[in-house]
Amino acid sequence: MKWVYVAEPASRPNADVVTAFPAPAKPWKPFVAGMLTMLALAGAAAGGWRATHPSDSGQMRFPARFSPLPTVLSAEQLQTLRQQSPSAETGIKQTQQQLAQLLQLKPDWALSYGTHLAQQALTLWPEQAKPLARQWQQQVSAAALPVENLSGWHQGMTQLQQLTNRLNALDEQKGRYITVSELKSAVFAITQSLSRTVPAEEQLRQLSAQPRNQPGSAAQQNQTEQHLQQLIARYAALKQKTAE
Repeated sequence: MKWVYVAEPASRPNADVVTAFPAPAKPWKPFVAGMLTMLALAGAAAGGWRATHPSDSGQMRFPARFSPLPTVLSAEQLQTLRQQSPSAETGIKQTQQQLAQLLQLKPDWALSYGTHLAQQALTLWPEQAKPLARQWQQQVSAAALPVENLSGWHQGMTQLQQLTNRLNALDEQKGRYITVSELKSAVFAITQSLSRTVPAEEQLRQLSAQPRNQPGSAAQQNQTEQHLQQLIARYAALKQKTAE
């Protein structure tokens, strides 16, 4: 028996077979698609909610219109806030802004604010709010200076001027008397003193007697408001001095 050796052909690379690896999947595409779908559904749901509940947003803001006026912090609240070490720069800046706003408030701010609240209640509840608006108006009228008190200073100045005119007439007559001259000097000094600072009652009387839309009415109103603010500030200082 003979052994026959058969040489196998050299193996050649398989050029026709290409192993293609799949491209890596991009996971963000399904995520973005899902997010867009969810946003679309959420927008549709929100639109449906607004369509069926058109006044909900107004009702949510409604209690804020009747929120109580801000108050200063108590001693306990200040101590608690101090322990939290708030920013001095931010706190002082906000306090300065609040103080500037307080200085700009008109003397009748509280009464004007109350009148707007009463009118607001009448607009919302025309029938139910009538007793409230009537009570507020009565309280404002009771707190105001009586009308007859507005003309007291004016009448006094008028009578004083009449007395001065009579004394001047006596001065032109024969037989001058020193007592009359002394009286004239005293009356003149009184007139000058009264004219130096016009009382608030006289300023209010002048405003009430002045026609509307007159050129000088705005300036006179500003002077009256400034005088009232000065009186209120002096009263606050005296009140604080008494409490000490």
